[in-house]
Amino acid sequence: MARLRVLSRLATAAAAAALVGTTAGIAAADPSPSPESRANSPRFPLMATNGSGELFQYLPDGHGGFGDRKQGAARWHATITVQIDLDQNGLVDGHYFREADGSLYLTEKGGKPQRIGGGWNIYNRLLSPGDLTGSGTPSLLARDKTGDLWLYQTRPDGTLTDRVRVG
Repeated sequence: MARLRVLSRLATAAAAAALVGTTAGIAAADPSPSPESRANSPRFPLMATNGSGELFQYLPDGHGGFGDRKQGAARWHATITVQIDLDQNGLVDGHYFREADGSLYLTEKGGKPQRIGGGWNIYNRLLSPGDLTGSGTPSLLARDKTGDLWLYQTRPDGTLTDRVRVG
C-alpha cells in the first residue's frame, strides 16, 4: 500500500513536471507559501530566465495569476531546477540549479552556492514535489533522457541520497 501511495504521488509530480516544462520553459515551480499565506494555502512562485540570461521571479497574485516580475541576477546562465524547503516549514530555503557542464548546486537563502555533484546533464527534467517517502525531507525527482524516473531524498544539509529508479 505504501508503494501505491508513493506511485500516486509520483504520477502527480510527473504531471506537474510536464506542465511546468511545457508552459514555463526554463523554470521551476514548487509549492511555496507566500509569507502572508503560510498556514494552509500553498502558492507556486515561478522563476524563469529570458534569452539574455536575466533571472526573474513571478509571485502569485492570489487570484490564479502572477504579479509583476522581480529581477534577480542579470547574467544567469544556469538552468533553474527546483526550489526546496529543506526544513519543511513551508518556506523556500534555497534552490538547486544545474550548470551547463552538468554540475548541480544548492544555494540557500542567498548564500554561496554549494556544489552537490556532477553528471546531472543526463536529466532533462528535475522537480521537488515535497516529501514523497514520508522521511521528513523533500524528495527530488529526475527524469533521464530515456524517460526513466529517479528519486533522490535530500538530507538536512542539502546533499542527496543515492538515486532509486521509480519509473
